[in-house]
Amino acid sequence: MKQDPIENTPRFNAILASVDEEAEAELKASGGYHREMGYCHTFWSTKQRILKEKYAIDWKTPAEMN
Repeated sequence: MKQDPIENTPRFNAILASVDEEAEAELKASGGYHREMGYCHTFWSTKQRILKEKYAIDWKTPAEMN
């Protein structure tokens, strides 16, 4: 499975855990938190938006890479 090369950079790894937590919290607050089939796509798009808006990181989701 391919992944975005940005995932191998120190900057990305330094903020990864906090962005994952932020995306989960945002989805829970909006009622979009349902761990079922297809949830990963909602999570990835939320994570992608947070990375872009807050950190100016252009990250490609696993769906975009594969």
